[in-house]
Amino acid sequence: MKKLLSVILIYSACALAAVAQQSSEITTQAEIIRVHTALDHVTVIEFGEPVAMAAAGSPAFHIERQQDKVLVEPLKAGVSTDLFVWTASRRFTYELEPAGEVAKMSVAVDSSVPKPHPVVTSDEQMQRIADSVLTQALLGAQTIESKSLKVPDGGVLVRVQNVFRTRNTVYLHYRIENHTQRPFRVSTPKIYELQIGNASTSLTSLERTQLSDKALDRLGRATSVALPVALAQSDGQDVSPGDSRQGVVAIRQDMNSPKVLRLEFDPRVKATLVF
Repeated sequence: MKKLLSVILIYSACALAAVAQQSSEITTQAEIIRVHTALDHVTVIEFGEPVAMAAAGSPAFHIERQQDKVLVEPLKAGVSTDLFVWTASRRFTYELEPAGEVAKMSVAVDSSVPKPHPVVTSDEQMQRIADSVLTQALLGAQTIESKSLKVPDGGVLVRVQNVFRTRNTVYLHYRIENHTQRPFRVSTPKIYELQIGNASTSLTSLERTQLSDKALDRLGRATSVALPVALAQSDGQDVSPGDSRQGVVAIRQDMNSPKVLRLEFDPRVKATLVF
């Protein structure tokens, strides 16, 4: 009941404000619409919404209101007057000119009020933004090859599945597979950039690939540089034995390819990739 009363009060206040604003409007000469008429001819003024009232200042014109139209016909020559028309949304002011030549008369006057653009609610705006972001992520994601990795016997394996980059952020989508007999707790991983001085293999040829420990050793000596984690989320904190969990970690940094990155959940649970 209180909610209904509040709605009624708000609606009433808005309606009163609209009426007050409309009644306080001052029409200037520049805003008056001039209508040219001719004897024995009717001028049609269309509004696109129902006409509430129409009033002219002289009986020398016949004024007829029909739904969303006002029909104007001069009855005498040499007479001009004003015409006021009220619709549901606003007031219109016209100056009816003395009847003149048919060739110069206003046959039809379009006074339609432009329809407002549909209002987009905040929920709809958020949904459109979410759709746009999700679409860009799906189209721009790079798949990381990890088929060559061996499933550990009684260990935990991290597979980086996709990498998505924006102008200043890199998102890593990973999956943790638990091949042990006890739950594994998913924590926020540490991220390192591995800077390799003189790689024995071209990094470009290894792009979009997750490296095994042996493949990383063959590249040569690497220096680890810690990178700040901007975002870390997973679909669960614990990975049960024989189960897997997915997660996303983000680095707020612009990176040019090729780069070597390492995700490290603990010294034994980590993943190294080139992208």
